[in-house]
Amino acid sequence: MYDLSSKERIDLTKFVVENTNLPVVSTGTFSSSFAENVDFMKKIYDTGVHAVVLIPSVMVKKEESDSVLQNSFDEILNRTGNIPLGIYECPSPYSRLISPEMLDTLQKTGRFLYFKDTTCDAAKVVKKIAITSNSALGIYNAHSPDVLHSIQHGGAGMSCIAGNYYPELFSY
Repeated sequence: MYDLSSKERIDLTKFVVENTNLPVVSTGTFSSSFAENVDFMKKIYDTGVHAVVLIPSVMVKKEESDSVLQNSFDEILNRTGNIPLGIYECPSPYSRLISPEMLDTLQKTGRFLYFKDTTCDAAKVVKKIAITSNSALGIYNAHSPDVLHSIQHGGAGMSCIAGNYYPELFSY
């Protein structure tokens, strides 16, 4: 996704939305600039996606604190109206995990529907599932070996790269 131009990202998202009957989420943050992210998020949302996904490791620098990240989330929430949102703890350009406490704060806004968890820690995933259990926010595990455990504990599903290569196995 990082190697595509903005136009290619939008065109690819439109294609997927138009050719599936499933809810689609698509990434909307590729810059540390609020203005650039908000503008692109609105364009992605206009493609018909179910939610626009935020990538914390793009929104703030590695050395910046969680309070700076929370401020970034707040700024985006304030500038994007009622666009439904998601979060992907993408390990690139660096791994930026969301603490259960921050996740609790974010889910209370009512704007978040999708969370792609990459902690690879089954106990932390279960804690995040518990935090979001009475909200619209679903936890989707990205770590293939933990998917079944996550689902057994109330996780909304899986969102791992392996699902792109052998979706039949995961749907089974």
